[in-house]
Amino acid sequence: MHDQDDPGRTATGAGHGEAAGHGEYEDADTVLASGTVRLRDGHGDSAGTGFLVGDGLVLTCAHVVCDALGKPRDSEVLPEARVTVDMPLLAGPKTPGHGVEAEVAHWVPIREDRSGDVAVLRLLAPAPGARPLPTSLSRRLWEHGSRIVGFTGRSDRPVWQRGSLLGPAGKGWVQLSRADGQTVRVTGGFSGSPVWDNALGAVVGMIVAAEPVRDDQQAYMLHLGALADEIPALAEVLLAPTPFRGLEPYREEDAEVFFGRGEDTETVVTALRGDRAAVTLCGPSGCGKSSLALAGVAPVMRRAGHEVVVVHCGRTSRPVGALAVELLELARQEQFGPPRAIGVERVVTWLTGAGLADTVHRLTGSATTDLLVVLDQAEALLDLPAGDLTALLSVLFPARRTAGMRVLLTLRADFIDAALSHEHLGPVLKRGASCR
Repeated sequence: MHDQDDPGRTATGAGHGEAAGHGEYEDADTVLASGTVRLRDGHGDSAGTGFLVGDGLVLTCAHVVCDALGKPRDSEVLPEARVTVDMPLLAGPKTPGHGVEAEVAHWVPIREDRSGDVAVLRLLAPAPGARPLPTSLSRRLWEHGSRIVGFTGRSDRPVWQRGSLLGPAGKGWVQLSRADGQTVRVTGGFSGSPVWDNALGAVVGMIVAAEPVRDDQQAYMLHLGALADEIPALAEVLLAPTPFRGLEPYREEDAEVFFGRGEDTETVVTALRGDRAAVTLCGPSGCGKSSLALAGVAPVMRRAGHEVVVVHCGRTSRPVGALAVELLELARQEQFGPPRAIGVERVVTWLTGAGLADTVHRLTGSATTDLLVVLDQAEALLDLPAGDLTALLSVLFPARRTAGMRVLLTLRADFIDAALSHEHLGPVLKRGASCR
């Protein structure tokens, strides 16, 4: 089992798949309670589960909605059809937030090959205390510990199952196996349950199917990436920052309220002032790497005269393009004069052709080469096609180094071996410095 963190806690300050903050922790169960919903049928029995993914949006299975409406599972449910959801984990019976109407906003029926089976509901009234769950689109899930929750019959008492995420099973599905010693089997009331990844501290999928109940029963989740492919509008929702500090990393603008990490900040800054082009800040999920880099190190380097740009590797499949966007934002700062009409693709061409230093000069008109590029959640680089990764590394680490240009990577400890042994990324990291 790959339970990188205490499976019962998620670090405050966590973003989508990355934890950070002051070292305080919030129970994963508490987080799940705030965003897990139940759907009932016309008899009051549980039809299945769902979870909040955006402002008033609930993600669940299409067959769960059909069961709640008393319709055959191959029915086409029209937009604005209404069901009732409640949140027994959060509110409890007969308390605020219990029994909220929701309407169908998006519908993907079950296809003949069993793909699809997605519904997005929109709450028609507020549910006090409810909030979207943190999500991650990471596909590096092998043997990560997981937890799911379901409801059976008319009971408000939840049924939890511990499991282990395995490999892909086609149609965007990922196999989910019961943990050793776990006696709970997945039944109908689990359909639509968020699948919580203990290592990532986030939801990575939704339960859609299970084999018949038996000792070696396997269940299957639909990966959030596949959900976003089915309903493209979900991609932005699943990557959006969560609306509460408990699950959001500190950023540079939060420097004044980020405290208690002065010694760690100085260690990283000292490494960046050395003769290595790259510094890797590594540690387990939940230790606050992103917060330290963004709210601790970045402001210190900026005060010392460096410009700072941040590329969130987990949120882009084209990091050179993301770097180009950030450099354009940098060039629009008042100190560099009136902004010029330059497109992202042109900047990408400059980066891959002329290099980073020349591109910064062209965009800003400044001769400075003091630039810090932060690659946050750098473990996501391991998922890139070789061409995209080598393009980025060529831009950031040219054969002829430019004085003053530095790269700071944040990297989860459980990806260190994979990163160091990687054909392209490994040599770069080995030539750099590391802070733990």
